[in-house]
Amino acid sequence: MHLRKLLSHSLFIISICFFITGCIKRGSNPDDPYEEYNRRAYKNMKQLDKDFIKPWAQVYNKRVPWGIRKGVLNFFGNLNLLPTISNNILQGRFKQTIAMSWRLFINSTIGVVGILDPASTMGLEAEYNDLGVTLAKWGDRHPAYFITPVFGPSTIRDTYSKIFDGVLAQPYVYANSSIFTYSALALDLLSTRAELLEADKIADEAAIDEYVFVRDAYLQSRNARIATILGEESDPFVEDEGDSDDDDLFVEENKEIVKDSETESKDKSTTTESTTESTTGETSKASSKPSVIDKKPDTQ
Repeated sequence: MHLRKLLSHSLFIISICFFITGCIKRGSNPDDPYEEYNRRAYKNMKQLDKDFIKPWAQVYNKRVPWGIRKGVLNFFGNLNLLPTISNNILQGRFKQTIAMSWRLFINSTIGVVGILDPASTMGLEAEYNDLGVTLAKWGDRHPAYFITPVFGPSTIRDTYSKIFDGVLAQPYVYANSSIFTYSALALDLLSTRAELLEADKIADEAAIDEYVFVRDAYLQSRNARIATILGEESDPFVEDEGDSDDDDLFVEENKEIVKDSETESKDKSTTTESTTESTTGETSKASSKPSVIDKKPDTQ
């Protein structure tokens, strides 16, 4: 019964996204066309975080030892390998699929259902993947920034990813106990929020406009992560081939200027050396001639 409710809640969130994006007037910023809505949603989210989520995260960080908090992070990180493996398959990354499958097996057995991380000591480091990367590989390269009512800063594309990867692909969602399911979701949220407490200080101290700071930081980080996972040398969201050609031309022109400058410098140096040698030679000749002053008068 609780699974049906959870699915209905997920569909409700998706419906809200469709409704909001269909009704709101789009702005001029292609990365953030729903800025007017996003600013209001961000303000409400900050207030909810300040009044409820952040205080609990601070208590969690203060009262729970780091070893236990690390075990909780490892546990949920191990579960996130399930959507990682499925998305690796969808992207045709079969080498990573095998590696992450081995990591899941080792940590789920030797690592006591993922609480410990022996796979990392064996060289199987975590390489997480998600549906947002899959959709980006399939062509959804420039999604609009969007503050999701539950998941916070995101994009339209990554909202679907968070619902699938963070909720529907998690095994505890399908447990028979609704208390267990929602407790696991709450613990995952609390653990994640506790790890982001230090980032609050950076945003508060560095940002003149906190909304813009958070938005730009999220988009840049997300784009860089997608480029890394897909094995792209540069960020495809920032630079295109024309920019690359212009940069190459600029570098070549600078090289020519440097070469001309070096040649001109060498010519000047050669001329200076020749002039110095000539002057030195004349001076030495002049000093070898007997001086009229130094010549002694003849004695009668």
